[in-house]
Amino acid sequence: FLPPPGYLDLTDEQKTAAEALREQARTELEPLHEQIRTLHEQLRTAVESTNPDATAIGQLVISIHNQRVQIRTLLEGYGQRFAALLTPEQLTKWENFKELRRPRRGGPDGPWGPPGDEEIDI
Repeated sequence: FLPPPGYLDLTDEQKTAAEALREQARTELEPLHEQIRTLHEQLRTAVESTNPDATAIGQLVISIHNQRVQIRTLLEGYGQRFAALLTPEQLTKWENFKELRRPRRGGPDGPWGPPGDEEIDI
């Protein structure tokens, strides 16, 4: 996720390049998100069936995990490409913004509890 408009004081050229990256990411990520939705529907159907097949359910869970890894990898790449557009000052501000948005651990399991799905920022 990008910070609010004006936060990084991007030049017009940087804004154009960032928007192009965002559109490219959307184009590449949309089919992956659709595949995950389909896999979730298949998983729900498999789990709710009268005689759930543990092997099939496990394979669906692994497929969903693999899709998420692929999405995370793509987002990391786009994040690196976005960072390359920034000046050192902008990069520092962006890193600070990302740190503020990073999910925190805590709750019933305490500060060392299990991590959630961490967001990847672009």
